[in-house]
Amino acid sequence: VRACTSILIGRGATADGSAYIARTVDFGWSNITGNLRYHPARDTPATFASNDNNLTLQLPAPGLAYLAAPCTRPHKRAAVPAGSRNASFEEVGVNSAGLAVSATETIWSSAAAVAADPLEAAGGVLEDAIPSLLLPQAASARQAVQLLGSLIEEHGSGEGFGVLLADAEEVWYLENAAGHHWLAQRVPEGTFFVSGNQGRLQALQEVNLSDTAAVLASPGLVEHAVEEGLYDPASGQAFNFFKDYTESSAIDVHFNFPRVRRLQQLLGGYQQPPTGGLLPAFLPPGRPLELQDVMGGLRDHYTGGRHDPYAAPDPDEPWRPIAILATGMAHVTRVLPASAGLPPHLSVVTYLSMGAPAWNPFIPLYAGL
Repeated sequence: VRACTSILIGRGATADGSAYIARTVDFGWSNITGNLRYHPARDTPATFASNDNNLTLQLPAPGLAYLAAPCTRPHKRAAVPAGSRNASFEEVGVNSAGLAVSATETIWSSAAAVAADPLEAAGGVLEDAIPSLLLPQAASARQAVQLLGSLIEEHGSGEGFGVLLADAEEVWYLENAAGHHWLAQRVPEGTFFVSGNQGRLQALQEVNLSDTAAVLASPGLVEHAVEEGLYDPASGQAFNFFKDYTESSAIDVHFNFPRVRRLQQLLGGYQQPPTGGLLPAFLPPGRPLELQDVMGGLRDHYTGGRHDPYAAPDPDEPWRPIAILATGMAHVTRVLPASAGLPPHLSVVTYLSMGAPAWNPFIPLYAGL
């Protein structure tokens, strides 16, 4: 199942200076059990064991407290070490330092990229583990990006993913590239970013890899692409992470591109071409965005248009909507700026929909709950 749709909004793009990370959680069925779980701060180390593969890691002390929203799913691991902390797929969470993490947007690297650097399915980092690893350790979005990047480099990735991260200062989005490489970009102030089950980052075309204020990446990212024939400098074209590492197939034309185009229209007023193509990653909105704009984006199903599957059911409808019946959870996490003068437990609010957001309310949950 190619699932989830994500929205990230940087400061300067909103009416009150807030930043947002938001995502649908699409599993292929909507009747999953959503939960809230509070993890107290730790004074001693703890063992983390993934539910979905054999990844087992030591979480250092001290460990930050955090509140998360895990989904109950069947565990794939036959047994976990006694006393370990299981992930249980913590979809979104906020820690006591004010860091918000949402994982993950499922994406795919190209077949050539995976052949050159295979995935580590048995013991690599999977979607189920990411918030559970980052939230007790990282105090900022940038630190969380660096931590996740180091885990990808050391243990490899078990699947393709994009990760949303925000704190009082910055908003970041990280995409992995096949087994052991990754790229993360900071959402520029005054812009928004949307994704629908396909890699979207495009450095170096949009930003120079040496600009660490705006981009972080695995060592040797470009060199690896050159060595493995994924990128040819002699072509005269700049390295482009999307073109050189990301899968782009026929299914994207009707399954992924329409969602990205639709959100760029709703949030920015952009009228992108109706066919598939490489769309801009970071765009200024058409006006200062509000909370309801972000919620409305996750609730949209081409509402009122000819592709609306709920207004005119058509078994041959090719466009996959954002709001679908297979959405089991959705969230909009709002991070107020440091200038608001509020402590972290009041300045981060996760509006959580325990079900398909088009038909369920978003309930505000403060980080300090």
